Amino acid sequence: MPIIWTEHLSVKSEVMDEDHQYLISIVNEIEQLASTKNHDAILKAVDHLVECAEYHFTREEKFSLFVGCYLHHSHTPQINHIITRKQMLIDMYADDWTSEISDSFVTFLMDWVGIHIVVEDMQLKSAFEKYPLDFNPMQLLPLRELKGLSPAKVLTTQNNEDAFV
Repeated sequence: MPIIWTEHLSVKSEVMDEDHQYLISIVNEIEQLASTKNHDAILKAVDHLVECAEYHFTREEKFSLFVGCYLHHSHTPQINHIITRKQMLIDMYADDWTSEISDSFVTFLMDWVGIHIVVEDMQLKSAFEKYPLDFNPMQLLPLRELKGLSPAKVLTTQNNEDAFV
């Protein structure tokens, strides 16, 4: 069952909420792909999820510092965990994934995105609420416009990026 965005998931920042909605849409896409057993498409979608998550985390860290809220967790282990789980699928199961294995991986991704938003990023909500909902100090591109671009390339093309490095 796909994750449905509700207002309860909002951290009161359009930029971060749009990122979260897009990350959820990728996880939901992976869930749909799992039922097709198209392993190449699943792995490609997971690569896209990792790319977007890395970019989102970089933006989120800079954005949170701008609003005066320090994140007390590192995002690197989260990315590494997703990559490790993906590699396990490749190494241990090759092309012989059962429905249970696919379902377990999808559940892991759904839990990951849910925890990221509800547990970790809700800590930022009170800082974001002090600013207008559409506050965007860095003129950030929405994640949905990043498909096929590396995080480093996108970050170097941002208009105001040099001010936040």
